[in-house]
Amino acid sequence: MKAYLQRPWFAAFLYAVFGLLWITTSDQILVWLISDVELLSRYQSYKGYFYVALTAVLAWFLLSQRQQFSRSLSESENKFAATFEHAAIGIAHVALDGKFIRANAILCRLLGYSEAQLKTLTFQQITHQDDLLKDEQALANLLARKIQQYTL
Repeated sequence: MKAYLQRPWFAAFLYAVFGLLWITTSDQILVWLISDVELLSRYQSYKGYFYVALTAVLAWFLLSQRQQFSRSLSESENKFAATFEHAAIGIAHVALDGKFIRANAILCRLLGYSEAQLKTLTFQQITHQDDLLKDEQALANLLARKIQQYTL
């Protein structure tokens, strides 16, 4: 989806443009079709009711879509967190500079560090010298978008 379509200001802008066009053009059409002032006033009210109902349905649809997206995102995040924390292997998230962002309990036990201690270190600091070149090459390939992930 195009980025501008996901911005709230763009949706508000479209709503304002559509609303102004609806008001001006529909009023002009009613004036052109109806000469009786009382009937014109009644139809303008109907037109307003229709606009409110239409935009209420649209708002309901958009808000329910957003709510469904939020629920799906929350479920996905919960599943990911559970997988991360309860994995049978050590898992860590590492920043592009090699600094630990997050580590699960298994990895902390394997390495002998608490998660807080690991967050002060980089993978380069805890990697054996014989393996460091291979790991740094894998990181370079990741940064060059030659690979999407790698395992130490």
